[in-house]
Amino acid sequence: MHWTHIATDHHTAHKQHVCIWCGESIVPGERYVKTCGVFETEFQVSKYHTECYDAMTDDAALDEYYDGFEPHSYFRGKTELR
Repeated sequence: MHWTHIATDHHTAHKQHVCIWCGESIVPGERYVKTCGVFETEFQVSKYHTECYDAMTDDAALDEYYDGFEPHSYFRGKTELR
């Protein structure tokens, strides 16, 4: 499995989203990170709480991230599995 990164942007939510890392809501007014890329052959857009994105980009999590991870399987802002 392989992830090809295209873009990463920081946004302020205008509507509710769900964080792909922890599965919790990103509420209007909250800052979040949006990534775009291709996983295998499928274009994907993912949204993260800023602390979840920071956890995901931690060196310990990067290998799993680029090989894919099960959405909503981590605690908010942590690399610890639920």
